Amino acid sequence: RCRIRAGKRLQQLYQEVKKAGCRTEEDSFALVRELFHGEAREQEERIERTGRQLENAFSFMEEAFGESQELVIFLTQLTRNYYSMQFISANGSEKYYQYNKSLLMGEDSGKIRERIRYMLEEEGTG
Repeated sequence: RCRIRAGKRLQQLYQEVKKAGCRTEEDSFALVRELFHGEAREQEERIERTGRQLENAFSFMEEAFGESQELVIFLTQLTRNYYSMQFISANGSEKYYQYNKSLLMGEDSGKIRERIRYMLEEEGTG
């Protein structure tokens, strides 16, 4: 799958080089480097925006519910979701780590985890 995407991306870059009329290897390389840097900047902007959105979600949960079961459920869903964990693992989230440690891993969390299990079973997802 990764090779297919890489092959398609190389074909796109080749088309960009042809479209730009690059005649030398140096010109072609300069164009590809410029395109790559642009894509890297866009990726960084998306990462920063997503990180801010995640932090805003935690801020909302704090204000709306405090350290209640709703926050634990939110944290649990982030933990169970493949894509959110990929993002957090690669880019970090101070609030995720903070609440993960204090709410899910803390000594007092046994009762909260038990309530979550009960609620999930009631929904038919546990």
